[in-house]
Amino acid sequence: MPPSTHPGTAPAALWRRAALLAAAAAATAGLAGCSSRPSSSGPSTSAPATTIPNTSPSPSPSGPSITVMTRNMYFGADLSPLFSATAAQLGTKAAAAYLQLQQSDVPARLQADAKEIASAKPDLVALQEAVIWSELPSGNRASKVVYDFVTGLKADLSTLGSPYTVAASSNGFSGALPVPGVGLVALQDRDVILVRAHDSRLSVSHPTNGIYRHYLTVHVAGFAIKVKRGWAAVDASAGGRQFHVIATHLEAYSNPVRDAQAQELLTLVRDDSEPTLVLGDVNSPASGAGSATYDAVRNAGLGDAWAAANPGASGFTCCRAADLRSGSLTQRIDMIFTRGAFKVGRAWLVGAAPSDRTPGGLWPSDHAGVVATLVPPA
Repeated sequence: MPPSTHPGTAPAALWRRAALLAAAAAATAGLAGCSSRPSSSGPSTSAPATTIPNTSPSPSPSGPSITVMTRNMYFGADLSPLFSATAAQLGTKAAAAYLQLQQSDVPARLQADAKEIASAKPDLVALQEAVIWSELPSGNRASKVVYDFVTGLKADLSTLGSPYTVAASSNGFSGALPVPGVGLVALQDRDVILVRAHDSRLSVSHPTNGIYRHYLTVHVAGFAIKVKRGWAAVDASAGGRQFHVIATHLEAYSNPVRDAQAQELLTLVRDDSEPTLVLGDVNSPASGAGSATYDAVRNAGLGDAWAAANPGASGFTCCRAADLRSGSLTQRIDMIFTRGAFKVGRAWLVGAAPSDRTPGGLWPSDHAGVVATLVPPA
């Protein structure tokens, strides 16, 4: 639940909320130390993980072009130890996770994200794991927001002279953990669409959002926890050409749930008469290894902007180690899908080159981001 509406801290309620976040975060953020590595999906070996093709301009298709980006921000900690914690262990393990969050240097990572966006100049950005971390102390101490990823990112973008505004947002799972010496530490997950401010080429309207009917249920410390995910969307217009944009983050740790969410997503797309872009982390490798979701989306008639711009190139986007200091990108699960006759110009990765690391040597996220230029159908 959002921190501003958090109820009292009776012991039973506290542990129930603690179990909620432990389960939700473990389910979405890394049973294997990755924020969204798909289950049962072995690494692809079709090309080196460092391949970043098409970084120089290629011929652009004619028409009013737009640039879009999808970026999983990574909320900053490996919460997998919490998944198996007993009630007696949870406080200690929660403290370790909270320390790892702080060591992930959120401010520096947001600055790196802002530099990526300011350089690529996307008209629209889909953000996953765009979280708010808050401390809810016991006693009379006031609660406070520790990290608001979107607010921080927007501030950094404004500093760089590239302001963006929130066009649409969807709240996903939320909950809190008891951290000794702090109180409750709460997390609110969000999917967010940013639009570049003062962009005369693009206008957006009618923001909407929703929660998928299908969701993962996990059991932690005797509690059944519902891990819900959703989507955010806007109508957009560029050069008089109308299209729809949907941002989402599908389930990571259950193939049946992810497949069902994808079918709900495809229903949204089919029910829309406008051409549509679907941006997000779908947790299903383009190789098809271990998950049928990607193939189901493609078989429904949606195009893959990366594949169109870079035939045969790996474009791996997932996943670095949880401490953001090591690990390789071995799967392509972050997507820009198209429905309708979009013309794809170029597509490239951000946050994948060593020069993209923070001054402290951290990757901005455990994912790379994907950017593409496209011309909407006339």
